[in-house]
Formats: sequence, structure tokens, C-alpha cells
Amino acid sequence: MEKKGKYEERSIEVFLKNYKVGKILGVGSTGKVKAAKHKLTGHQVAIKILNHRKIAKMSLEHKVRREIKIMKLLKHPHIVQLYEVIETPTDTYVVMEYVKCGELFDYIVEKGRLKEDEGRRIFQQIICGVEHCHRNMIVHRDLKPENVLLDSNFNVKIADFGFSNVMYDGHFFKTSCGSPNYAAPEVISGKLYAGPEVDIWSCGVILYAILCGSLPFDNENIPILVHKIKNGVYKLPSYLSAEASNLISSLLVVDPLRRISIPQIRQHPWFQPHLPRYLAVKPLSTIPQLEKVMLHETNTTTSRGTPDVAMLWRRLEMRRRRLSRRTKRCQEQCREKRIERAIFDVQPARGHEYTSLISLWSMLIHRWDNTIPDVLHKFQEKIFSNATLETFTPTLLNERRGKIDEDVLQQVVMMGFSKNKLIESLHNKTQNEESC
Repeated sequence: MEKKGKYEERSIEVFLKNYKVGKILGVGSTGKVKAAKHKLTGHQVAIKILNHRKIAKMSLEHKVRREIKIMKLLKHPHIVQLYEVIETPTDTYVVMEYVKCGELFDYIVEKGRLKEDEGRRIFQQIICGVEHCHRNMIVHRDLKPENVLLDSNFNVKIADFGFSNVMYDGHFFKTSCGSPNYAAPEVISGKLYAGPEVDIWSCGVILYAILCGSLPFDNENIPILVHKIKNGVYKLPSYLSAEASNLISSLLVVDPLRRISIPQIRQHPWFQPHLPRYLAVKPLSTIPQLEKVMLHETNTTTSRGTPDVAMLWRRLEMRRRRLSRRTKRCQEQCREKRIERAIFDVQPARGHEYTSLISLWSMLIHRWDNTIPDVLHKFQEKIFSNATLETFTPTLLNERRGKIDEDVLQQVVMMGFSKNKLIESLHNKTQNEESC
């Protein structure tokens, strides 16, 4: 164990030379998280050390890669920021934003139920972070107070995207994941779901926990817990304001089609007071991000989409068709030039290569079937230029000086040379040699 620890320390010194690594913040099944400080800037970070052997043993390679890709995509003040990823033969070092004050869960346990003004501020930040995920076609699927961190100013940082996935337009998920107490009825029941609606349900459970200091669905007996979630059985305390009770009731609706959406949450009278200006601004359209997200793999099941999803799907399909037509047009316009460029990469022919040139010429004629005569003509000029013609002169003469080898002459003429020019060239060469 000591040798293993020393090896790990040496690896960290080599691969994380820009960071001063400190204490362990946490230990998981696939690795550990350590605090660190950037040597040049002094900026504090958290480094997740993922051991390749442990990941492979648990068959989590795909899940880990997907989580890293998703975190690279998301940039928001209320989502934990990924700074860089360092790959080594044995480990992957994920350098992330350091969140000082720990989990929202611990904060609620310590403080008890929060006042509505404080709870509103936290919930506003959670909703805006989740909205950013959804607009980038990411569903979290494991939202709970344990995965909501608080920084030194007690601002929200959504973390742990291990169960997150990419949403495809027109596709539904069926995977049951996350914590049962925070899971939506459709997830518990194993039904198909689009994605955003299950995160909204989880946000409703979190809001209940923030304002009440307890969970709406909580029972040690799993069958009873599942029954309560499926039927939406919970109690709202009398000390909650009417607006807060109304919002929680709108979030914890069993039917996902009747459940409140994020745009509706933004318009709710309980949500709007004291909303910071940077969160009040309507997010920019992220349609270009869809193409980036579509590159990632997902485990989804095809099904019929909701109206919003169908609209986005139609937009993408129209964009794909336009790009396809434009690409085809460009290919047709550039085909001749691409072939010409490839042809002119051919080196000047040497005299002893005339047999190969015959084969090449025949191949060109056969392949392009005279559909691009201009290019073939340029090829002929390039290969069979006067300079190249001179290189064939020694080959055309046999050992007896000045006498033309008729067989060779016939083969060269087949390549496109003028017989008269060949004879004239040979005659001039012979005269020059005799004068010398």
C-alpha cells in the first residue's frame, strides 16, 4: 500500500505539475477527489482522480466519457465548471471548480427549513441552471440536494452529471435512474419520458425540502414509497404561503403532460420576486449547440415527440436538407478542379516509364469515359509535353545509332504522342550528336 501511495504521489507530481495538490475531499467507487491550487494563479480547484482499472472493472467507461463530454458543453454560473481533463495511462484527472461550502443537503440539515426569501433565491438559481442544461439538450436525471453544492457566497452549483444524458428530438428515455425519493412517477413506473419533465419533478421535491425541511415522499418501506410517488400522495404544511404551495403542487403533478414547464415556472408569482437581472434575461437560442450534442452517443428509445420537440426536429431536418443540397451542388462544381489538382500532382514522366503511362492513360479513359475531356487534355499536355518527349528519345533508339525502334515508337504513339513530332525530335537529336 505504501508503494502504491508513493507511485500515486509521483504520478500526480508529473502529470499535475501546474497544481499543488492538497487534502482528499471525498472517495468514491471509481476514484477520489482532492483539493488543489493552481501554482501560477492561486485559483482553488477540485481534481477528480478516476482510475482506469476500476472504471473498466465496473464497465463504466462509456458513462464516464459521456459525463466529461457533457460537462465540457455546459457553461453556466450555477453549474460546476470543468476546467481541463488530463489523461494518463492509468488515470484520468478531471480538474473542476472547487465549491467550498458543500452540499445543499447538509445546509438544510443544519439550518432546518429555510425562509421563503432564501429558499426562493436558491430555487431561482437551480431552475436557471437546469434550464441551461435543457436548452443544450442535456437532462440531468439525478437532481437532489446532495448534488446541489453551495459556494463561499452560498450560491448554487449543480454537480454530478453521472446519470445525465443527451436528449435527441423525437426520442424518449426508458432508463430508471437517480434516487427513488426524487424520481418522477414515470421513471419509477418504467415508462418512456422525454427528459425535462423528470428534472422538473425533482426540482419540486427539492423546493419542498428547502421550504419544509423534509421530503414529500419518504418511507423506509419501498413499496409504500413507490405507491406514494405514483399517486402523488404528500402533505403541504400550513405555514407555507399560498403561492409557494401552488408552485409545489404544480411541480409535483403525476401526469407529466400537465406538469408545469420551466417557462411557466419563470412566470409564476412566487418565483419572480427579487430575481437577479442576470437570471431574468432570456437565454440565447442554442440551436447551433444541437449539432454539437448530436455527435454524442445516447441510450434512447424512439417514440413520438412532444410539440416543442417536434418543432425542433423539423428545424433540424430542414437544415440537414439544405446542407445536403448545398454539399451536392458544391461537389458537382468542384469535381473537375479536384481531379485536375490530383492530376497535376503527378511527377514528370521518365523515359523508361512509358509502359506504366500507357496503363495510366487507359485507366483514365476507362474511369472517366470522356466525361471531362478538358481535364484529360490537360493531363495529356502535362505528361506528354515536349520536355517529357525528349526523355523518351534514348528509349526509341536501339543500339544501332540513329535507327528508330518501330515497336517502341508504336507504343509511345498509342500514348498520345504525334508520330511526326517523335521522328522530328529524334532526327534533331541525332544531328546534334553528330555535330558534336
